[in-house]
Amino acid sequence: MKLTHKRIEELAYEIKKFLIKHEMWIDVRIYFNGKALSTDDGNNNYAYNDSNVDYIIEDVKPNDYFEYVGDNILCMSFEGPFYELLNGYVPYSYYDKVEGEFRNILSKYGLYYELGHPWNLSVVIS
Repeated sequence: MKLTHKRIEELAYEIKKFLIKHEMWIDVRIYFNGKALSTDDGNNNYAYNDSNVDYIIEDVKPNDYFEYVGDNILCMSFEGPFYELLNGYVPYSYYDKVEGEFRNILSKYGLYYELGHPWNLSVVIS
């Protein structure tokens, strides 16, 4: 299933909303469609867990920042709480619930994720 640029952008914002809901929109970048939705603007301005601020960095490629970039549907880099979640530094019951919710979001788009390093992931078509 090929996703349109519009659907990929919808997914990026749905992930941001999910991360804010769980107070994990901290030190995260979501790379999609040649740009990145970020918690910072690249000039030392930050908007952690703020649904009213969308920092978009144009003309950016995730493979300029990390390897193991998937088929460029959407990639993410992260530190902080989302890193802790995906790497099991939280109680299992929390991990199971919240990581499962993240997987369900991706599943709606026919996707799943694979970690490249502990601090980045790429989504892959199921």
